[in-house]
Amino acid sequence: MKNRFFCILMTGALACGSPFALHAQTDVTDTYLVNPSFETYLEGWEFDDLLPQSNDGLETKDGATYVEKWIGTGNAVGSGGVSQTIPSMANGTYQLTVAAHNIRQDNSDPQSGAYIFADEVREPVHAGGDYSLTFTVVEGRATVGFRAEDATGNWLACDNFRLYLVDDSQEAILKELQARVDNATTLASEKMQQNVSSELQAAIAATRQLLETPVDEKIPPAAVRLHDAYEVAKTSAQAFADLQKAIDKATTAAAEGGTGSAALDGAVQTAQAVAGNLNSSSEELTEALENLTLATLTYYVNNPTDAAPDVKTDTRYARGATVPSGVAPSKA
Repeated sequence: MKNRFFCILMTGALACGSPFALHAQTDVTDTYLVNPSFETYLEGWEFDDLLPQSNDGLETKDGATYVEKWIGTGNAVGSGGVSQTIPSMANGTYQLTVAAHNIRQDNSDPQSGAYIFADEVREPVHAGGDYSLTFTVVEGRATVGFRAEDATGNWLACDNFRLYLVDDSQEAILKELQARVDNATTLASEKMQQNVSSELQAAIAATRQLLETPVDEKIPPAAVRLHDAYEVAKTSAQAFADLQKAIDKATTAAAEGGTGSAALDGAVQTAQAVAGNLNSSSEELTEALENLTLATLTYYVNNPTDAAPDVKTDTRYARGATVPSGVAPSKA
């Protein structure tokens, strides 16, 4: 495959500030990725609104085929993407390199909204060329790809995914695991459902114990547990935060009095009961937020803050007329 290489980073790379200057960089593309240059179309990939193309529009493509999404100039292409999950992968630090672009064909301004990614690590994509990022695997799995979210360009394209192992030392793996424990510990201080908090705390404790006495084969399951607990906790904490924000807004509005203030105050009290119960279900949190949002909107509709517009009648028109006085209506 073109543009594929195996290289050893020399000691001289230290002058460039590379954090991996003393480690071999090994090409593992064919070890882990299926159809990395889309030569067998979309085999191995999950795709969303990007389709194979065989022209030469992507100058840095590899082989005959790349994938793209295009819309006429002057328009924004919006969202879409391709991704591939690697279900069994050795832990370590990797580099992902992808040929891609996110451009407008009617001007050369940098565009936003598109990026290559590996799990939670992202690298924005603009003009055509190779884009790279580094990420560390601790769960024995990873998802890589190219994604656009409300991209401002009118043409997205990507091809030639390359994957290199940069550092498989236990030190690099434990450093990433510690960073995840730190993030989870910060999140654990936020308000969330009791059962969710308990599982997050347990996952943190188990991972900390593993960090003290590392056993390589135990790292992936511990990391998976911590990841899953973190994601659920993040959703729970956000639900409580969103509800509290709505309560604060409604409380301020109800304190102003006005039509329907008593009803709004009642809705606030109902929402506060849900927000104050750490055993509230996700459905109860969602319903409380929706009901309070509707009650607040109703209150504002009944109590407009702007003065009514001053409507003036054009004196050239008689009431009910469709043309000024003295002007003959035009013929059809």
